[in-house]
Formats: sequence, C-alpha cells, structure tokens
Amino acid sequence: MSGQVFANEAIAASPAHASEEPRSNDTTTIYIDPQSSTSDPVPVPIDPLLPAEDVVVVVVDDVTEHAESSDYAESFADDLDMFPGDDDDDDDDDDDADMAVYAAADRLSLDTTEDEATGAQTTNDADSLMMGTDNRSIITLDAPSSPRDERAPSTRTIMTEDLQLSFQKRFGRTYPSRDYILPNDWDECIRLAIQHHLWLYTYNKRLANSPKRERAARVLDCGTGTGHWASDFADDHPEAIVIGVDLSPIQLNAVPPNLFYEIYDLEQPWPWREPFDFIFFRHMNTAFADWVEIFEKALGHLEPGGYIELQDNSFPIMCDDDTMPPNSAIARWSTLLMEATELMGRPCNAPSSFKQLLDLAGFEAIVEEKTIWPIGPWNAGNNHPRDREIGVWCRENCLEALEASTMHLFTQFLHWSEEDTRDFCNEVEREIRGGGIHAYFTVYCVYGRKPYA
Repeated sequence: MSGQVFANEAIAASPAHASEEPRSNDTTTIYIDPQSSTSDPVPVPIDPLLPAEDVVVVVVDDVTEHAESSDYAESFADDLDMFPGDDDDDDDDDDDADMAVYAAADRLSLDTTEDEATGAQTTNDADSLMMGTDNRSIITLDAPSSPRDERAPSTRTIMTEDLQLSFQKRFGRTYPSRDYILPNDWDECIRLAIQHHLWLYTYNKRLANSPKRERAARVLDCGTGTGHWASDFADDHPEAIVIGVDLSPIQLNAVPPNLFYEIYDLEQPWPWREPFDFIFFRHMNTAFADWVEIFEKALGHLEPGGYIELQDNSFPIMCDDDTMPPNSAIARWSTLLMEATELMGRPCNAPSSFKQLLDLAGFEAIVEEKTIWPIGPWNAGNNHPRDREIGVWCRENCLEALEASTMHLFTQFLHWSEEDTRDFCNEVEREIRGGGIHAYFTVYCVYGRKPYA
C-alpha cells in the first residue's frame, strides 16, 4: 500500500503553555510504515518523546492517488503545496477505509521503558505494536487525567484533557460524533484542503479581515480541521502563538514552531487561562447547538479590545434568475438540509444571524461583510476575475461534501432510507455538474471587538 502517515507529530506530548490547565499526556499517535505489501499496518519506531499509555494508529493513502482522479489535481497540488508523497503506483484496491484508526484498547501489551531525558514511556519492541484490522468502526480516544510534563520547545502536538471521543463508521465514512454532520476520514481531509483553497480565492489570499489580521499575538483557531488556516496564519505571523483546536486528530504533519494543536470539544467549558487577542472560526456552520453560548465563551477568553472573526456560508442556496425552479434537486436539497439541521438543533442558516448574535453576546464594533460563492463557473467574468475560480472550487467543495453530509442528516433526522438518499444525492450531483442552474451560497464574514471596559 503506497501512502503516508497523516497525523501530527504526537498527540498529548506538548510544550506546556504556562497559563493552561493541566492536561493529560496519555494518548499518542504511532507512525506507520505505509510501504507494506499486506493490508495490516506495519509500525515503525515512535518518537522517544511520546508516552505509550494509550495509542491510536492512523494510516492513510497517498494524496496523489486521490488527487490524480480529479480535474483539479494539478492546481490542488501546486497551489496548496500539500502533503509530500511518493509517485509509486498504488495497487491496493481496498476502498473500505483509507484512514484506519485503531482503538487503544485493542493493541497488544507494550514493552515500555522510560526515556531518560523526558520521563515519557516508549516502546522497545515494534513487533509488539502489531494490531488487527477488525475494529475500524468505533475509534475511542480515552485520555485519563494527569498533569502534563514539560516537553521540548520544538515538540508541536495535539493535546487531550479527560477526553473521550467515539468515532463511528457509517455509510462507508468515519464520523467524529453523532451530532457532527461531516466525516473526519482521509476523503474529508482532501475536501478540507479544497475548502481552504476556496477561502483563499474568496479573500484574495487574505486569511482574516478584522484588524487583528496583522497584529495578533495569541490566536485561537476554533475548529481547525486539518490546520491549513492555522498553519498559514502562524507562518505569516511568526511572532504570534497560534493554537488550533478540533474534535479530530487530523492535522497536518509539518507545522510552524509557533503553532500548537489541541483536541477538545468547544461545547464544553473552555480550559484556557491566558486570554487571546484573536479568536477565529471558519466554516463551523452546524457545529454548535448554541452560538450565543459559544460567543459568550469567546468573549470571556478575549482580552479587552480583542477580536472574534467568523467566516461561513449560509443556507438557503440562492438563485437570482429562473434557472433554479422550486422542484429542482438543488432547491429541494437546500430546503431539506435546512429542515434536517433545524431538527438536529444546529440550523444551517445560523451565519446570517452572526451579527445579531455577537451583539447579543456583548461584542461591539461589529462588521458584517457578504459575498457569494457561485456553485460552478457560471458567474465567470461578471464581477471579478476570480469568480470563475471561486465557482469551480465551490462546486468541487460542494460535491465532495454532498453525500457525506446528506446521508447523515436525511437518514437520522428525515428518516429517509440510505438508498433513497443516495439516489437523491446523485440527482443533485447531476444538476450541479450540469451547470445550467445559477445557484450560489451567501458567504458571511462577521467580526467584532470585546469592549475595553
């Protein structure tokens, strides 16, 4: 199987932020050699800094296999400078799971010793880390509470605190939780890279629009995903400390020295003691049940004069001409998604209310900026030279997310069958690819300031 590991350098072995609450350091990621002729993962030695109390194994295929099958592959690889991978042909036809994650409880007993420099436990016997492949449907990260050790300043990691996440295999995809509508597997990582590229086109490579885009010192990226935004922002602002937080350990390997990742559920009480001066949310629509509560948490974790910024697209899908009749698949998809997310308690039209909700939470100097994402290149040249590229990337992003999000919402909340949902998704895809419907998303950028007093 040709491929590469897609995980951060470690989970739970991090340089301590002096102001943070104590965290657990008992969950790590093992590096896997993907150059194996068998379907079973073959471990390679893990970093001596990493504890071996609880282990999660992540194996993914080479990005080139996925990218080469798409017409945007060359642009995707060149413009995003994505993950390094070899060019060997991949003869593995197993599509069951591109990202294999194994529960820590299923590993064999580890023969461990203590690293003299750090006190972290490491393995002496790589063969003892061999695992079966029959537990891919439920993945549990269980980190018992314990104080964090001091780590080398160069270690950039993911951290957990008394955190247990159950990842579930449904409809051939891996999802982080019952209430989150998008997967966290390899295909979703590719989609998140596409989505990042779409945002770069949208704002002409500008990562943020608030006044803090140039002078932030301590930044929190909420829902960092693969960490593209956090990594770019940390690169552009080497003087700033950037913390990316997410439910899933799917962040990029290579990170700047001023970037740190944490695995945490933002709907729980926030653990950070030291305030931030910039808190950023992007594409978190449907992630939270109570946006006002989230904004109040953000307000409480900002220093006076600090900024919050949100970037997101909203529903319903719009059309300004007669090309999208109410009975079209795209129009029905939009309406049904709104109905399903409302039933879920996480409505997908929330971004249209961000300005009002920030005001309700106590922010001031609130600015709302709106633009559009054409679903396809139909708007090319009408307003701006980037419109064609935005349309193409929006279409690809939409198609990548179409079935994964719709399957979960329609089967769980509208009680559709899997077969009917897939058939409907195929109908929506045909209309999107056809290009005859001039549909678009309304995109919001909303930012506000915490009062000075």
